[in-house]
Amino acid sequence: MPAKLGEVTAGVCKGKKGNPILVVVGQGSLTSKADTDLTLIFNMKSQKWHKKAKRPFKGHHHAAVGVGNRLYLIGGFLGGSSDRLQIYDCRKGQWSEGPKPPFASGGGAATVIGDSIIYCGGVTDGNLIRGPARKDCARYDVKDKKWSTDVPPMPYGVHHAAAGSDGKRAMFFGGRTSSGNHVFGGVGYTQIYDLKTKVQERAAGRVRGVLATDLAHGRLSGLSSKEAQGGFFTAPSARKWSSSKDHKGPAPLHVPRGGMGGAPFLGGKLWVIGGEAQYDPRTDKWEESLYHIPIPHHGTYPLLAYDGKIYVCGGGIKAGRSESNVCSTVRFK
Repeated sequence: MPAKLGEVTAGVCKGKKGNPILVVVGQGSLTSKADTDLTLIFNMKSQKWHKKAKRPFKGHHHAAVGVGNRLYLIGGFLGGSSDRLQIYDCRKGQWSEGPKPPFASGGGAATVIGDSIIYCGGVTDGNLIRGPARKDCARYDVKDKKWSTDVPPMPYGVHHAAAGSDGKRAMFFGGRTSSGNHVFGGVGYTQIYDLKTKVQERAAGRVRGVLATDLAHGRLSGLSSKEAQGGFFTAPSARKWSSSKDHKGPAPLHVPRGGMGGAPFLGGKLWVIGGEAQYDPRTDKWEESLYHIPIPHHGTYPLLAYDGKIYVCGGGIKAGRSESNVCSTVRFK
């Protein structure tokens, strides 16, 4: 990369003529703090790096996902970024500001399912970097350009978690439970949010905001009179979290840790980079990767690009605060 960055956030979106663009932002070094303002892009077709427009609110520890022609940058530490949604248009090479998220945090995690960005956790009030880990979650609809709070809170509040999706469920791995931006409190939690889990509920009292009288008369969409009379119903769009701390919950990370960024989905598995491990959501099993990153990184944001490679750019390459301009890639056949 043309600059050394730590505490990196990255994503891929489509530029002019549909060419894939890798976008990288992060924290500049102590000797070059101005680099925190930078937007670095890598044109995957020309294989060249460029410096582009500064984002409206600089900072670091943002969450990000690329959808179509845009990169969505959410929250962050410092620079007034913790309660902001910043959007980079890869075609125009310009930043704009979107609607504010429902809560302010830094070090949160995000992934995308269809047109919905699921954003969870982080350090409360990232601009001060001193609050507790949040459980809060929110959903941003990229078509409607609106936030909603219809995602229940995570079972356990974390920051610095890795997030990914298999296209059906949002998955959050590890992270930290400490207050503020501290390296303590690393956990190995696997927390999974299923947007369309069918959950059988007893029709008594209020169930997910619906009165039992409504249920008894079959007023819930998809509810048959037989189901209503039987006292049970299956909510066709109930949304549910599961956690590795639950009885028979999903398998936890073998090594508790945080600061891994994204968890790319490749070959039917989600990849956690930084102590490389793969999670298979079909079998609910973790396995250590046979492939290890050539240069250890932390504070990175691994992502899967359109060329089938996982990219890991920037981040610290030694213990404590550090920055680098190293990009590592791996392709799996």
